[in-house]
Order: sequence, then structure tokens, then C-alpha cells
Amino acid sequence: MNLPRCVAFAAVALAAAVSSLQIFVDAASTMCTVLKRTELSQLHRGIKSPTDVLEQSVSRQNRVNKAELLLLADESDAQKIIQIFGGSASAVDARILALCPNGVRVNAPKASLRGPEEDTVEATSVIKKIVDSGDPSNRIDVVFMGDGYTASEQTRFFDDIQRLTNDMFTGDTFAQYLPLFNIWAAYLPGANSARSPRTITWKHWLTEPNNLIEQKSAQLYQKHIWYDLKQGAYTISFTSTGEYSRWYIQFSASGVDTDDSLTLCNAVVYEYKAENEFKLDDPDYIGIYPTYDINKDDTYRPNNEKCIMRNMTSTSFCSVCKENMWLKFMERIEFIDGVVVAGKTVEVQLIPLGQLRLATDNFIKTNPTLAAAERYTIQWLKGGVEATQFRDQTKVDLTGQATGQWTVRVTFATPTVRLDTNKYMQSEKTFTLA
Repeated sequence: MNLPRCVAFAAVALAAAVSSLQIFVDAASTMCTVLKRTELSQLHRGIKSPTDVLEQSVSRQNRVNKAELLLLADESDAQKIIQIFGGSASAVDARILALCPNGVRVNAPKASLRGPEEDTVEATSVIKKIVDSGDPSNRIDVVFMGDGYTASEQTRFFDDIQRLTNDMFTGDTFAQYLPLFNIWAAYLPGANSARSPRTITWKHWLTEPNNLIEQKSAQLYQKHIWYDLKQGAYTISFTSTGEYSRWYIQFSASGVDTDDSLTLCNAVVYEYKAENEFKLDDPDYIGIYPTYDINKDDTYRPNNEKCIMRNMTSTSFCSVCKENMWLKFMERIEFIDGVVVAGKTVEVQLIPLGQLRLATDNFIKTNPTLAAAERYTIQWLKGGVEATQFRDQTKVDLTGQATGQWTVRVTFATPTVRLDTNKYMQSEKTFTLA
């Protein structure tokens, strides 16, 4: 895929009966900063009551200039962005008081979050819907945003986004999830994993479930060098214990297409133990692979180099990431779009997945085996007891059945999901039969 400009995407939450607030927490400050004020947010299925509160926290990684990069180089967790979800605004406020006992600032910082503020220039934006899969209140809205497209390149931007969308939702990468998404393009002209093998969350995907052992490797050298090779050869020195049998040297360079601007940008040296201690030859092996950050702190990943989350030249996710995406997506939406009651006839409207996928759904063509293995199970219940004669029917005639409150329960099964602790792969709605 060859896009001429930088493109990013973000999930957008639309209004529903969950309150949320986003804050910025800096260890060097005595106060928190509100980045996004308390507002109604899209459904979050982890919120069950008005007093429930959930948090999602990420460490800030981007740096706006070299000075800030040097200042924060060793403070990987010093600055965090925390999204708080609550069953009510008061529940969110109570959590804010606990997290920020010294109070909050309500003016969002600009540019450098520890540096001087910079003025911004606003331009006219153009927003287009690329894929329409259903009501935004029960879909995940994804917005593609371009960087570096000038005012004269609007057509080029939307052409690029259409091509990117086609590439993403064709083949193995995101095709199975497309019915969950609405895709938008926003044109604006302008210039952690577990740290111990015993605490990993993908034990149910391990190729060898009884082998809860880290794959044996070591990072001997890692440095952002930025060395001008016109000055001569560059020497990398490192020390090995001699206990490893395989090595891997990775480097990046710029100016390789010129005669006088070749620069060595980055270099990394790894060593691996033999195949029985580090699975290198089987690309589908799911295990416990160490990953090192710039400070050489290690976390773990489930796959070596096949997953696109590790290897950006790949076109597929590992099985652990595929499962996690289903669960993360369904944390915010339901399989049931609605229940329509017309007299004694009741119809449940579902996102078109499993046996309900549309004939035009490209996932059926590109992944026929997986598509055939997906399935909705539909149950109609009265007082918690299933009326089994209506199993797997989307539209039922309840003439002669007891009146009052009924429940329709839908469970989506796919080989991609093995463990669903929170039952996000299940949705149910109640309705009244008169």
C-alpha cells in the first residue's frame, strides 16, 4: 500500500447513556488537566449501574520537540491520558476527586504539554462517509484523517482514503469486522502487555498451553544513531554471553537513493536461543515473546513477527489480536440493532454477521471457511425459560404465547474468539408482548 501522505484513524463515540471525561495526568504537576469535559458517551457494556466507573489509561508517547524528548526520555509513565467512563456524571466526578485530590485545570493544554503554548490555525474541514453499515448509535465510527494534504489536494485525499478503506477491508486484516463499522474521511487542508509470563492474558491461545515459559532472546544493542556515513564507517560494539546460537541485526537508513546523503538512523542487535527455546521457524506459533522499549524494559507479545502489530509489512493479525479486537469492539456496541413489535409478531434486527452476512460482504469471498464457521444463536425467553420452538429465528409469531415481558438473547460465535469473560459476544433486549 503506497499512500503519498500520512493518514491516521480514530474511533468516535456518539451519544448514549454513559458519561465520560478525559484527563491528562503529569507526575510533575500537582493538578490534573481536563482534555475533554464530561459528556454523554457511546454505550460501554462494562457499565452496569449509575455508580459504576471504568478507566482506560495510556502513557503519552509523542513528543513535540527535541527538548521535550530529552526531558521525558526516561519517564515513560510520567504522563498519562486517562479516559473515565461512568454510569452517571456524579460517578465520574467522584472518580476525578479520587484521582486528582489537588484539583483540575479545565483549559486543555496545546502543543507541548510541558512547554510553551503555540497558536493554532484553523482551516475549513470536509467530512464524507465512505462506508455506511448502520445507525451510528450502535456502530463503531472510524474517522480517517490526513496530514500534509494541501488545499488543492482534496480530491487526492478522498481517493487515497477510498483506496485505504478498500485495502483494509479486503483480505484477512479487517474484512470480518466491516459490518461493525461506519467509515468516515475528514479532510483538513494544512501545511502494555503483561510483564510476567504467568500474568499474560492469552494463555488460552498458546500453541503449547502447558509451556508457560518466555521465548529466550536478548537485545544486545539498540540506538537511534543518526550518523552521517560520509564521515566513514560506524562501529557497533556489544557483548554476548555466548549462550545463544542465532543473531539478528536490524538497521534503518535514510538517503539510500542518493550518493552523498546516506545516514544510519537506527540499529538493533538481537540474539536468539535454539528453536526448542525460541520458536523462530513457525510463524503461527503463539507463545510469550519478549519486547523491549527504548529503556530496555521488557513486556511480552504473543507472536514473533507475523502479526501486523509487530511487523508493519504483514497483512494479518495474530489470533490473540483478532480476538481482542472483537472484544474491544463489542465492548462499545451491541449485536442487536433493535426489536420491532407489531401485534404478536416480533422481529429482532441484528448486525449482519454469521449466517446473516450479506451476499455482497467481501469477507465471505476472501475468507469462506471462517465466514462459514461464524454463527448467531438466537433465543426467545419468557421468565428466563427459552421457547425452543423459536430458536435461531429473527422473526417470530407469538400468537398464543403468554403476554408480558419477553427477552431475546443473541450470541455470536466465531473461531476467532475463544474466551469471552464479560459476555461481550452476547446481547439481549427485553420487550413487552400485549
